[in-house]
Amino acid sequence: MRSWSIAVRVLALLLALAVLAGLALSALLYVQAQRAAEQTATAESRALVVAIADDPTVRAAAVGADPVGDLRGLTNELLADSGADFITIMAPDGTRWTHPDPDEVGGTYLGTRAPALAGRVYSETFTGTLGPSVRTIAPVHDGSGRVRGLVAAGITVENVSLDATRDLPLVLGLGAGVLLVGAGCAVALGRYLRRITLGLGPTELRQVHDLYDAALHNADEGLVLVDARGNVQLVNDRAGELLGLAADVGQALPQPVATLGMPESVEQVVTSGRTVDAEHHVTPDRTLVVSQRPASTGRVLLVRDSTELMHLSGQLRSTQAMATALRAQTHEHANRLHTVVSLLELGRADEARRFAAGDLARTRRLAGGAVTAVDEPFVSALLVSKSAEARDRGVRVEVVVAGQVAGLHLPSADLVTVVGNLVDNAVDAAEGSEEATVEVELSRIPSGLRIRVADTGPGLGGPDGVRSPVALFALGRTGKAAGPEGRGLGLALVRHTVQRLGGTVEAYDDDGAVFVVELPPGEDAGR
Repeated sequence: MRSWSIAVRVLALLLALAVLAGLALSALLYVQAQRAAEQTATAESRALVVAIADDPTVRAAAVGADPVGDLRGLTNELLADSGADFITIMAPDGTRWTHPDPDEVGGTYLGTRAPALAGRVYSETFTGTLGPSVRTIAPVHDGSGRVRGLVAAGITVENVSLDATRDLPLVLGLGAGVLLVGAGCAVALGRYLRRITLGLGPTELRQVHDLYDAALHNADEGLVLVDARGNVQLVNDRAGELLGLAADVGQALPQPVATLGMPESVEQVVTSGRTVDAEHHVTPDRTLVVSQRPASTGRVLLVRDSTELMHLSGQLRSTQAMATALRAQTHEHANRLHTVVSLLELGRADEARRFAAGDLARTRRLAGGAVTAVDEPFVSALLVSKSAEARDRGVRVEVVVAGQVAGLHLPSADLVTVVGNLVDNAVDAAEGSEEATVEVELSRIPSGLRIRVADTGPGLGGPDGVRSPVALFALGRTGKAAGPEGRGLGLALVRHTVQRLGGTVEAYDDDGAVFVVELPPGEDAGR
């Protein structure tokens, strides 16, 4: 059975509170009306007995021989003219001289007389012959100031209650008004809570929260929620890991974006608020794919790790480049071997010998130095292939080796990625230029291996103007004409590979574009 939703619970609670508030207010107002009626009755009886006690007729009767006969008519008139229920004039010992009930005349007054006998006016609620009443008693003095009698007047509690009951419609009306206002507020709040809680109960909301929290913090993608004021409201575990944030960052939220310590390029995306779709950002140890979308309360940043994907992509491109280089080298070698065999079959041994010697010398000039220096046959095959391809496009590739750099133990796939992409870009840039040339220099430096690739093309800015060297290495950025899908990956792969190997890469203009990569020795170097 489904439990009550939060909206229904709050509505029931508020309605109960409204009913209680209405009843409490009604009771309070009625008590106040009752108290006001008693105060009014006390004031009226007090004024009445003081006036009667000071009346000369009453004073004269109190010292006369027949106070009962002298006062009978007076009290009846006063009862008819006032709102009192009884007026009793008595002797100091309490013997009644007057009473609304003639049978009670001569009887003893029921009530407190001591304060009046002491000369004071005294009020109380007391149960007498007419029932509970609010009464006041006052002394009657003679000419010398002696107390010669007492005057008591009062209004029964029943009549006081009737006076309070006259205000009951107003009291009930106010109570009903409070109840209606409270019920209206309760209904409005209940509808609001139903809308924002989707009609779910506390247990269901807790289950949904736990489910979403578990999914959020165990997701493979990083998620960052930023409100409209630029404060980060949520960072899931994966986002903290990918962005290199502190482990307890989630406990210190919300806080401004600038205080989290995000990578600079990612922080710029967040603070700009611009919409981003699968934008790549390279950090010292990762390549991140960042997307940012507007949300109803701010914006949402999604972060994915493409480091492994980039590595695999680089390996694939390297493998493709090596395969292409080996096929080209095999094809070239087969052609040359076929030429030598043909010359021998024709009996032209000297020409065959000269052709083979010249081809060997040219091959050594092209890649022999690289093979000896880097101790990496794949680089040699790659350069042979790239040289042949470049020659077909009218570009001359010159390989220069400076120093002995064998034994660095650099990964062959990574070397092919760096050299192959830099040479490809250089050939593309140099094609069609005057004296189209690409120079590849491999040299040993104290910190490891230095790879320098220069071309005679238009430079980093290209024909459309100067571009930032940093922008050249961004994924998807290219200065080439529109072409096959995947353009703009080469330099990004170079940068990613170099950073992963702990090296550096820079670019500058010198009668064409120049790219310089410095790589440290591999882990096994020097062992």
